[in-house]
Amino acid sequence: MSGVRVAVASDSGNQFALDRLSLDASLQSLLRLAPVIDAIAIEQPRLSVRHLGGGRYDIDDILQRLARPQPSAEPGSSGEGQRFALFNISLLGGAGR
Repeated sequence: MSGVRVAVASDSGNQFALDRLSLDASLQSLLRLAPVIDAIAIEQPRLSVRHLGGGRYDIDDILQRLARPQPSAEPGSSGEGQRFALFNISLLGGAGR
């Protein structure tokens, strides 16, 4: 995947961007019935976070959504998390502000 951009909601510019994302999936995914990623390469990630004052940031709405408990896929499920495996994660370049 190349040229991923997530725009800032209130004005121009990017909240997050990356030049390239590469995933190398393993055939073990079929045997384990769960995603197994042998390698992940993230090239030139850039994140922009602004402090709004009073302990607030421009990404607070996203963080609140991620913090909410997710409903179970099936009623009465055991509540186990999703099974997956990630190996060999590399970040190449990047910037933050």
